[in-house]
Amino acid sequence: WSSDVCSSDLVEGSPCSSATWTVVQGVRDLWFRAPDTLRLGTIWRDSTSYTICRDGIPLHLHVERSFRVHEVTEREGRAVLTVQRETRTTLAGDGMQFGERVRFSGTGTGLLQFELDPAAGELLGGNGTSTLEFTMQSRLRTQRVDRKSTRLNSSHVKRSRMPSSA
Repeated sequence: WSSDVCSSDLVEGSPCSSATWTVVQGVRDLWFRAPDTLRLGTIWRDSTSYTICRDGIPLHLHVERSFRVHEVTEREGRAVLTVQRETRTTLAGDGMQFGERVRFSGTGTGLLQFELDPAAGELLGGNGTSTLEFTMQSRLRTQRVDRKSTRLNSSHVKRSRMPSSA
């Protein structure tokens, strides 16, 4: 799953001109393709490059993810897999903001643990943390930003069906 849109390609359907892209960008983080067989200790990796838009500025991201089946438990007679995902991200972009050219660059990491019901193809819940460190540079100033976030989702939330490609 990969998509690239260059800053010179700001046309209909690009991240900076479409509300639909905002939704796609949010879902992209959870989307993955797992191996056909998942067992305790199974490891797989994926990577992608894509463009998102923030405040009208296209940001080009490269994301590398590593997955590992960390634990297998039984719940209500069904196997539940606990999968850990580590993520490394780099970002870069530039554009105009308030009539002045700005440039962005940065890196991020994340650790997410989620539960899957492989027989039903359901994501049961998960939690994780992520950090992002980036620099915004313009002619007049340079600003460094460090951001840490935590995601918590109960395993008792309404179950959602995983995509058929997972």
